Amino acid sequence: MPQYRLDDALDRIATYVTDVGDAVTETNVDELLGFTNDHGEEYMMRGHRCTAEEHIYLIAGHPELRFVVVAYQYDIRASLADELNDTAVEALIEDSENDFEDEPDANRQMAAVEQLFERAQRRELSDFHYRLARLSSGSETTVDFIGQSLTETRYIVITERLFPYEQRFSIEQFAACRSRVVSLGDTVQSAVGRAVSIERGEAEVPSLRIDTERI
Repeated sequence: MPQYRLDDALDRIATYVTDVGDAVTETNVDELLGFTNDHGEEYMMRGHRCTAEEHIYLIAGHPELRFVVVAYQYDIRASLADELNDTAVEALIEDSENDFEDEPDANRQMAAVEQLFERAQRRELSDFHYRLARLSSGSETTVDFIGQSLTETRYIVITERLFPYEQRFSIEQFAACRSRVVSLGDTVQSAVGRAVSIERGEAEVPSLRIDTERI
């Protein structure tokens, strides 16, 4: 298998990042992003963490891959955890079959969010995934989900491939790719904010409300 000059590619793209007015906040981060090809082969990609105003995006690659990816990663569980007060966390923890009594507060919050997803309707989660993925329909930019199952989804990742080893690769290609990824990431994050909420009502235990018509 050929080995590509990843360090050179990442250095070149880092220059492009600053040239378009963005910032590289962390460089050459190991295991920054995972990638699985069509044959089921897994790669841990190395690269840079960058910012475009309030948005964070990643540039990541692997020496055995002929491309690098620009990725926007949204942590849906962390976002929901911020909405849970202590009472809601306790109610969800008590409803769980697991023992989180001695866990730190941050772990208990994430465990509460996990319980929200466990209690959600699988059909609603499936439709939620489907409609978000459709936001990238007809585009080279894709929407993927990191998690072992519907109820374990944590990250929504928007990616597009760049080919820095090709002679025609340019700052214009990078800038266009970065704009598409960040724009779609912003669209997805806004759609999630509209469609997903924590419903308390009269029930003792909060539930996850997913209104896919709002995506």
